[in-house]
Amino acid sequence: MQEQLMNQLVQQLQERAHLDPEKAQQVAQVVSDFAQQHLPELIQSFGGEGGAQGALGKMGGMFGNR
Repeated sequence: MQEQLMNQLVQQLQERAHLDPEKAQQVAQVVSDFAQQHLPELIQSFGGEGGAQGALGKMGGMFGNR
């Protein structure tokens, strides 16, 4: 599952940020490392109504997903 998510992130970085595959992989790793280090704070800051689903929706909105 984690590998699939990383692949999706890499693909999104290539498509939306127009990064080459190698650079997209590097950026995805930085994002993954950051999220792992700060997950409790991220969930708390975007949490509230709707629990984890609400937090994920708010995070998606922050990154331009609707």
